[in-house]
Amino acid sequence: MHAVGRLRDGRREHHCARGERVITAVSGTYTGRPLGNLTDLTACGFGFSDPPRRPAVGEMTALRQR
Repeated sequence: MHAVGRLRDGRREHHCARGERVITAVSGTYTGRPLGNLTDLTACGFGFSDPPRRPAVGEMTALRQR
């Protein structure tokens, strides 16, 4: 995925996401209590900053114009 946006000062910023891998299982605790099951996320509407719908990991590169 590739996206282009603008910074507040007008410079362009390019984002590239690659190598996404879906997470199928995980477990953990916080202060001795289980964290619960994985679940899908609902996008909050901020565009590129929205997380993936399903839990995943990947690489992100951001390039900013000088």
